[in-house]
Amino acid sequence: MGNSKQCTIMKTYNKLILILFAALILTLPIFLLFPTRSNKVLKVAGFYESPFSSDAGFLLEALVKEYKTRYPKESIEFHQEVTIDEYNEWISAAILRGKEPDVFFMTSQLYSELYDKGIMKEIVVAKELENFCNEKKIDAEFVKHAGYGEEIYAIPVAADFTLMAVNKSLLRGYGIDKVNDAWEWSDYQRMCRAINKDNSKYGFDWEDAVYSNGGKVVDYLGREDYLNSLNVLNAINFVYRLNGGTSTKVTPRDFRGGKLVFEKLNATECINMNFPSDEADFLAMPAGPKGGNISKAECVYVCIGRHSNNVEKSKKFIDIVLSSKIQSEIVNSGYAMPVTKLSDDLISDETVRKLCMLSDKVLPSAFIVHRFRDDKYIFDIIDKRIEDAIKSGVKLDNALSELHIEISDFLSKRR
Repeated sequence: MGNSKQCTIMKTYNKLILILFAALILTLPIFLLFPTRSNKVLKVAGFYESPFSSDAGFLLEALVKEYKTRYPKESIEFHQEVTIDEYNEWISAAILRGKEPDVFFMTSQLYSELYDKGIMKEIVVAKELENFCNEKKIDAEFVKHAGYGEEIYAIPVAADFTLMAVNKSLLRGYGIDKVNDAWEWSDYQRMCRAINKDNSKYGFDWEDAVYSNGGKVVDYLGREDYLNSLNVLNAINFVYRLNGGTSTKVTPRDFRGGKLVFEKLNATECINMNFPSDEADFLAMPAGPKGGNISKAECVYVCIGRHSNNVEKSKKFIDIVLSSKIQSEIVNSGYAMPVTKLSDDLISDETVRKLCMLSDKVLPSAFIVHRFRDDKYIFDIIDKRIEDAIKSGVKLDNALSELHIEISDFLSKRR
């Protein structure tokens, strides 16, 4: 009886061993086929070409160097494509394979295409955003405008924006000492009328007028246009009247050459044009009756890939991107404007200091442009149709109604 019981126990024991061994054998191939991603090396990707002005090749190198300095025991690798188009193709292919880097940079177009597809991990939860922004010296409203609301899946790390450059010497020649920061279309028009008696040119295009009048041209995903709105019509009519019924094109050379009192420029153009700082002022765009001193801005973003097992390391890398050391390199190099507040001792010259002061005022309320596929083609069509209407004397409201139908039809085919 005892031997029989002992035999039964041994058989049961052997069966358990066999079951466990079989389970191990079955599990091994699954593990080999689907290995977990290594979290030993932080993988970062970016692009050399800049959507703004100077190339960005130095930036990733500076970031990697700073990361290695701060965390010498940690490993980091970076991948860099030359052009933005090549980079977008490379990162899209990596995402499809589930092999996107831990941290990667994005233009506004790539962000628009990826934001609602579950590609990115949330960087900051809504209830912690204020503390995060205070710690990083970045405006919380700007971060929300630059993204798509309260859920922060990407952080803006560099920006460019439109402004009105003012040649103070020329302006004084027309008896005007200073322009009020909170100026309006009516102020701008009054000064331009005084200046125009000498047939001087001035730059202010219809798109910037739309944004400063509280309007927009298309939605951020390129699905709907607003060309039939009153804000858009009034903005284009204003620019039409301002230019005396003509379409006037100006270039930064006109301003540098002392031919213009006012010119709409991008901040990065002002950094790099070497205009004497004591002869130039930089202002937000004049406010339309339905808007405010709103400038158009565009950003470069950084995010964390959804498959990353290096979230804490990725956040440390993002901290470095937003550090005063890197943000000051971004602006002093002429690459872009910083997104954080910088102390004067980190700024290279007076022109950059003026631009940084304006940036702190402009970015929180700026109209953040989110590029999308075909947006250049669409804006080229709109620009040409408006120019043709102005030249031919067609009523602008009729021209915009027809343009609205044309663009709406085009956008509907993209959905």
